[in-house]
Amino acid sequence: LDGQVGRYDDRPGAYPSLIHQRIVVSTVHTAARGVTLPDGALCLLVADECHHYGAATFRLALDDRFQRRLGLTATYERDDDGREYLDAYFGTPPVYSLDFTDAIAAGVAARFRLALVGVRLTAREQADYRGTQRPVRRRASRAR
Repeated sequence: LDGQVGRYDDRPGAYPSLIHQRIVVSTVHTAARGVTLPDGALCLLVADECHHYGAATFRLALDDRFQRRLGLTATYERDDDGREYLDAYFGTPPVYSLDFTDAIAAGVAARFRLALVGVRLTAREQADYRGTQRPVRRRASRAR
């Protein structure tokens, strides 16, 4: 495949043409700015961490010219309309799904223990923490 793999990069002059590439590698951030696909090419999109592609900014990477589509993620669920968008683009139902309990039983996910550990903060650290939490809580309440 030497010379047939291209990296999609939209910086001026970086990779001016991907028409002759058989495989194109890109991040969702770059692809969302617009992918130049050759007309009539049989193109496969492999969307790693595809749950991110449900966001309005990253949906732009989901071009209808990709005739073949494979979305990969361990966390498909979303709290917005992104799931419906992804279902419409990639198709439903998912080809394969494995919940966490079954993944542990199958030995493909590590067992873990969760422990909550309290930490004493100085007055300054507590003030910084509260200041950080305010915008997070505001965003969370708007998202509901």
